[in-house]
Amino acid sequence: MDKTIKEEFLTDMKNSPQLPERFYQIYEAMYPNSLNSSFERHLLFHKIDSKDGKSCACTEAVYPFYVKTTEIIPIINIVESNFTQRKCLDYYVDKRIKENKIDVENLYSLSDEEIILLLLQIENPSYYNKKRNPDRVQARINEISNILNNNLN
Repeated sequence: MDKTIKEEFLTDMKNSPQLPERFYQIYEAMYPNSLNSSFERHLLFHKIDSKDGKSCACTEAVYPFYVKTTEIIPIINIVESNFTQRKCLDYYVDKRIKENKIDVENLYSLSDEEIILLLLQIENPSYYNKKRNPDRVQARINEISNILNNNLN
């Protein structure tokens, strides 16, 4: 990878705005322990997918933006060496929502259900299209809301 591009990428990650705390809580309810930065957890995520097929946030941050296979592994290693899973998620979500001309600041005013829907649509826009699959989307939102409610008790 070109040194200039690598430095730009790392600077973008470093400067990505922090998500609301509730966003992390909901993400963690959807993907348990996914924001845990322990070495063992990283190793597990890279060896097998979680039950939902979700890899670690740092891997998620890199894959959509790098298409050359030869660049993916080295940049993931650099990212994981320099950033927490939360920071990787900050970057990933910021980039994905900016594609739709939304700023992170707008996330602070969203309800839990709206955050869940946003995360689902970031994950798989077609599968979680609310207009085409309203029952599927609502069922998943309800499932995650129940997990959140159980975690509060």
